[in-house]
Amino acid sequence: MKKLILSLLIALLSIPAFSSSLVTVVSPNGGENWTIGCPYAITWISSNTAGALKIELYKDNAFCMTICSQVPASMTSYTWIPPVSLIPASTYKVKISLLASSATGYDFSDGNFSINGGTLTVVSPNGGEVWQKASTHLITWTGNICDNVRIELWKGGVFNLLITPSTPSNGSFTWAIPAATVSGNDYKIKIMSVNTVAGTTSTVFDFSDANFSIGTTPLTVISPNGGEMWYVGGTYPITWIDATAEYVRIELWKGGALNSVICNSTAGPFNWVIPATVGTGNDYKIKVIGLSSSASYDFSDNNFSILQGSFIIVTSPNGGETWLKGTTRIITWLDNITWNVRIELWKGGAYYSLINASTPSTGSCYWAIPATLPSGNDYKVRVLAVSNTGSAPLSDFSDNNFTINGPNPTPVGTTFGSIKVFPNPGSNLLHVQFGEWSETGIELEIVDFVGNRMLNQPVAEVKGNETVDLNSSTLPDGNYIIMVKKDNSIIYRNNLLIRH
Repeated sequence: MKKLILSLLIALLSIPAFSSSLVTVVSPNGGENWTIGCPYAITWISSNTAGALKIELYKDNAFCMTICSQVPASMTSYTWIPPVSLIPASTYKVKISLLASSATGYDFSDGNFSINGGTLTVVSPNGGEVWQKASTHLITWTGNICDNVRIELWKGGVFNLLITPSTPSNGSFTWAIPAATVSGNDYKIKIMSVNTVAGTTSTVFDFSDANFSIGTTPLTVISPNGGEMWYVGGTYPITWIDATAEYVRIELWKGGALNSVICNSTAGPFNWVIPATVGTGNDYKIKVIGLSSSASYDFSDNNFSILQGSFIIVTSPNGGETWLKGTTRIITWLDNITWNVRIELWKGGAYYSLINASTPSTGSCYWAIPATLPSGNDYKVRVLAVSNTGSAPLSDFSDNNFTINGPNPTPVGTTFGSIKVFPNPGSNLLHVQFGEWSETGIELEIVDFVGNRMLNQPVAEVKGNETVDLNSSTLPDGNYIIMVKKDNSIIYRNNLLIRH
């Protein structure tokens, strides 16, 4: 009996096993991601000598479609483009089987693979960009399609211009914007597939997520442009550059959102009196918008601060100056207080000496620099209120270090006396009359009470009782300070100039 069973087993093992040994699917074999409309190679290994094979697609382990009804026995690869009729899914397998009636050999993909629809996503411009006429920009996108793409320009929700009828879907296209393009802030880009094989791909497309602008000459905010500290109740100049002669609207933005409209329409530099209703914060920006075409606008590059309460701001020395021992210099500051101030000299980050224990807060104080001071480039001046009752003294330091050197070389010119400015209140032409002066290479400068420069005029040389004319026609109404500077240091300061 044992011999009989053993003989039967040997006989069974000698029968050919067609089901798994004659053909083996290599690709797709599980985990692949294929896209409708793109060509892919179905590959297999076959020891088949019985004839042709058949390739089928299964979904969820059920027959879905015949990919190829007959493949010659000599082939081990077949190129297939998934058709548009397929439903995107991740549960597909390929089955390859022998056609010979006497053969039952076949194989499935070991695991599921995915067939996905085509995608296109516009990357740039995608909303908020400002592109200029007659300039060149890259239109960019991402996608998984194999077809070419068509790129269109849309305006106000309507087709406007064909940018290109067909270009490879490689993710970028260089567009030279026509100079004749109408300015506007309601443009979008549309990118769509161009079917190269009929019936294999449905049309895939995408628009810019939001509108972008096409304009003419850029508009650039100059001030405030980041880092400024402005105080409620103060008057500050908002300035910009715009080669287009146009009126603009000025907006205040806070934390990336519109806070208020400062001015609905103005044609030039605008002096802004910050109202008490504006809250304090360090996340403000100014937006200036051209009214002839709202495609032209600009924000402050970085945030500036709006503060409330009393302030002191040292203006000179404020960093980088070189002052000589044995000379007399003017320490200047800006403030809105009525108390006296104390002025200190600091060196290397530590208190060094007292310059003035208490002086009226007029904005300036003469300092005769002692000849005994050690030379150094690590000096700062501190101005602090004497009588404020806050929890900490109201004060300010020079922003950066200045240098004290010596001895004093022989001066090129000798500055003394005073200046007279007339008419005051001022008109469109100011006359600056120097007293007994003898100086070269100076500058006349007019600033507001927070130190913002309003006018500046170089003067090569002045001698005794000479008068210099200063064009002040662009100076807005207000109260100002006139200063004389040499080598970036203030050598004379007049506390009040009125313009109205």
